[in-house]
Amino acid sequence: MDERRSLLGHRRGESEPKPGNARKVKVAQGAILLTVALERLAFYSLTGNLVLFLNRDPFIWKSYNALYCTFVFLGISYVLSFVGGIIADTLLGKFKTLLFAFVIYLVGYIFLPVVTYEDNTVSAENNTFLQAICGKFRNSEDQQNEKRSLIEENCAALIFGILTIISVGSGIFRSVIAPFGADQVRSLHLFTSCSMSDM
Repeated sequence: MDERRSLLGHRRGESEPKPGNARKVKVAQGAILLTVALERLAFYSLTGNLVLFLNRDPFIWKSYNALYCTFVFLGISYVLSFVGGIIADTLLGKFKTLLFAFVIYLVGYIFLPVVTYEDNTVSAENNTFLQAICGKFRNSEDQQNEKRSLIEENCAALIFGILTIISVGSGIFRSVIAPFGADQVRSLHLFTSCSMSDM
């Protein structure tokens, strides 16, 4: 008995896999692995630097509010992984959900430079670009000893909006990319088992 042969026959309507397609599947697997690696790099780079970014000029957030913002960002991302799986399984399918999540993720990262724009020629209080987007900034001397809520921080609404968009895209993307990649491996296994048994 040949153990390399599939125990189940092919279903009706399925064509016999061609061994020449194994190269295309390997390229697809490599693209998926590269996409996952780059997405994880972007996500954890943002998460790791978020507290330091929010604590420095021009935002000068209190450290407890910057940490809270990071926790909310991570929480939304991980909770929406469950929702992304439901969307992929019931509504759109894996590929369309991946594209949808990637577009959301990309939109968030496109808007991120808006808050990171820094005009070194003027102080944060006189930066008209950030003030036009976020409203009036409190100067650093006024903020030293006062206790503030998260909503009272400089540019809080815009920062939370951008981080929410990124975390929604990341959560949905994370839940779908693993099963999508597994489907590629399973199809490669079919190709290699077919080509080995043909020898």
